[in-house]
Order: sequence, then C-alpha cells, then structure tokens
Amino acid sequence: SVPALVDALRDARPGDVLEVAPGVYRIERALPVRAAGTREAPVTLRAALPGSVRFEVASVEGLWVLAPYWIV
Repeated sequence: SVPALVDALRDARPGDVLEVAPGVYRIERALPVRAAGTREAPVTLRAALPGSVRFEVASVEGLWVLAPYWIV
C-alpha cells in the first residue's frame, strides 16, 4: 500500500533493501525521501519481482529523493 511505502521510505536506514510488492500504486503527490544511505551502504528501493510494480503518479514527481546514496 502507499501508506506502507511512505513508512518504509521514512524509516529507511543505510543498507536497507526496500522491496515493493507487486501491484499498482497510485501516488497523489511526491513522496519525500529524507533518510540517507551511505557510500558503503546505500538504500535500495526495488520491485520484489522485476516488472511487477507500477507507480501511477498524479504530479510531476513520484519520489522526491532529498538524501544521498539511494538506488532506485
């Protein structure tokens, strides 16, 4: 769910791998990403199953990455 994704983005720590479950996610406004990874331990955001996740974004940006060391 989008609320679970928001929580995971907020609570991310260096080295975390955030896997998004298959599905369609409707994002009404940009989700700010403020938690930073590190050079040695970036945060990774990926689909649990490649090609199974779609973000439908109602604004210009879906994820607004404001912190360094993210792999999306």
